Amino acid sequence: MPPVTGVYSTKKKSLHKDRVRAVFVFTANPLRSFADTTAYENAFRQLDLLVVSEIVMSETAALAHYVLPSKTTYESWDANPGGGISKVYVRIRQPVLKVEGEQKEGYEMFTLLADATGLMPEIPGSLYQAAESGNICEYRDTLMDYVQKNPENSSVLQFIITKTLGKAVGSAHLVTHFATFMQRFPERQEAAVRAGFAAGSGEEHRVNSHKERGNCKKRTVIFQV
Repeated sequence: MPPVTGVYSTKKKSLHKDRVRAVFVFTANPLRSFADTTAYENAFRQLDLLVVSEIVMSETAALAHYVLPSKTTYESWDANPGGGISKVYVRIRQPVLKVEGEQKEGYEMFTLLADATGLMPEIPGSLYQAAESGNICEYRDTLMDYVQKNPENSSVLQFIITKTLGKAVGSAHLVTHFATFMQRFPERQEAAVRAGFAAGSGEEHRVNSHKERGNCKKRTVIFQV
C-alpha cells in the first residue's frame, strides 16, 4: 500500500474501481489534524478496510475496523536520524515505563504484518542462533552471508533483522539502524571517533557502536555515525 500522507482523495466521485480501498494509519490522527476533517471522515467510512495503530481511542481509531495498540514514547526504544546542517546523527531514546498490556512497537507490528501476509522469506536457524549468541560480529557475518546467497531478499532485510536480532534484544526499534553500522565509509569511522568511540577499523566501529547502543539502559546516547 502506498503512503497516503494527506493526498488521499476525499471526494465521493472518486469511487472508481481503482480507488484507495484500504488505509493503515500510523502515528497520526487525520480526523483531528488534517484539513477538512469532515470530508476525511466521509471518505474513511467508504473504505473497505481501515486499520489504525494508536495509543488512545482517537477520532480516527473510533472509525477503524481494527485498532492495533501501540507502545507510547515512554514504553519503547526509539532511534531517530538527524540531518540538515548539523551533520548526520542517530539519537537513541530508551523506555522509562514498563508496558501494561499487549502494546507493540511500530516496527514489530510491521514485521508481524509482513510475516502474516507472506512477504517474509524463510529465515535459516543460523540467523536466529547468531542473534541469540549476543555476539554482534557473528550475527553480522551470518546476516551478510545470508544476503549474499539470497540477494532477492534484500528488500525485506529490515524485517529479517527485526524478526531475528530484534527478538533477541527484546526491541524492534533498537535494531532499526543496525544496517547503518555495517558500512565501511572512512568518513563514518572518523565521525564515530569524534563522537567518542575508540579508533579502529571499520569492523570495530560497527561492532562497538552497536554494542554501545545495547548498553545504554540508563541514559540517552547521541552520537555520530
